[in-house]
Amino acid sequence: MRKGSIALVLSVGTLAGMGAGMGAGMGEARVSAEEAAPGRDTPDAEREPPIERESPEPPAERISVKDATEIVRQAYGGRIVSAEAAEARPSPNRPRENGFRIRVDVDGRVKTVFVDGRGRIHERAQF
Repeated sequence: MRKGSIALVLSVGTLAGMGAGMGAGMGEARVSAEEAAPGRDTPDAEREPPIERESPEPPAERISVKDATEIVRQAYGGRIVSAEAAEARPSPNRPRENGFRIRVDVDGRVKTVFVDGRGRIHERAQF
C-alpha cells in the first residue's frame, strides 16, 4: 500500500511541476488573469470605448452592359454575339432579377448566359 501512495504522490508532483515549469523552460512567461484580460474589473467610466469599424461599402447598384460582356468574354473567351437587358430567374429557388442576357460564340457553338446586376454569371437561368 505504501508503494502505491508514494507513486501517486510522485506522479501528481511531477504533473504539477510540468505545468508550472513548462513555460519558463521554453522562454515563455506566464501571464496572470488580470494581465490577460485587462479592463474586466475596471468600472465602465475607465474603459476605452469600443472601436467603431467602418461598415462595408454597399454593392454597386448595377453593372453596365459593357461590364457584363467583358465578364463573359473573360470567363468563356470567344466572340460576343449579342447582349441585352433582361429579367431572369438565376435558379429555380430564387426570385427574378434584373441583369443581362449575353450570347457568346465559343468554338462555333452559341451559349446563352445570364449576368446578374452584381456581375455573377448564371448558365441555367430561366428567362
